Amino acid sequence: MPAFNSLTIAEMEIMASRLLYAAAILGTRLCDYYFFIKAVRRRLSALNRGIVQETSPANLPPSAVVLGERLRHIIENNRKRIIKPTEKASAAIITDASLQGWGAVFLPDSGDVKIAGGKWKRKPFLIMQAEARAVRLALLAFSAILPSTMDVWVDNTLLQGAANKGSSKSHALTWELQRIYEFLDSRGVQATFAYVRSAENPADGISRGRVFTLQDLAKGWNLRRGAAGPCGWRTPKSATS
Repeated sequence: MPAFNSLTIAEMEIMASRLLYAAAILGTRLCDYYFFIKAVRRRLSALNRGIVQETSPANLPPSAVVLGERLRHIIENNRKRIIKPTEKASAAIITDASLQGWGAVFLPDSGDVKIAGGKWKRKPFLIMQAEARAVRLALLAFSAILPSTMDVWVDNTLLQGAANKGSSKSHALTWELQRIYEFLDSRGVQATFAYVRSAENPADGISRGRVFTLQDLAKGWNLRRGAAGPCGWRTPKSATS
């Protein structure tokens, strides 16, 4: 394949599309290539607005070219892998974020429930950034007792989708996801992200400074047992490759 800095916009679109498609198949996280993807989108936006032509040079920034070449190298040098069956999750973390702070509930098979939460030291700009930060803080709070396989329940579909894809259009969310992935990898933890409606989230009150109640606990166990029914849970997808 030719180098990105020698491509036309049309050729750039084809190559970038192939790389992203291959990355999705291989489970390659795209957070580290955020600025490459952003640069490609900007050039395609200029094409759609008639500012440039398909035959115009791609003219990606040098830093974006480096990231694009790095992604291509990883995909082209992909090695045969043995995909092991996913183990059953032995615990669940359910998180929530509000303007006031964050909250989390840890529900292991042993039944030894833990909770964590607090006010923001530095308020996030976006709610999905706050939701992702709540997950990161929860992982840190429960780091000593995390199992090798677990479920993470969030009540923000944008976060759920981004975590399962490994990428986001938001730089703030991408930054939080990178920290989450780094933590999971460093501990050898495999996590799956799933969605729970706010009304059925047991961590909702904690994020708003309220006392954790037996009703909240019941909500958590309903999710843990997979008996959510009307509360709108979705089948988790792996967030780790």
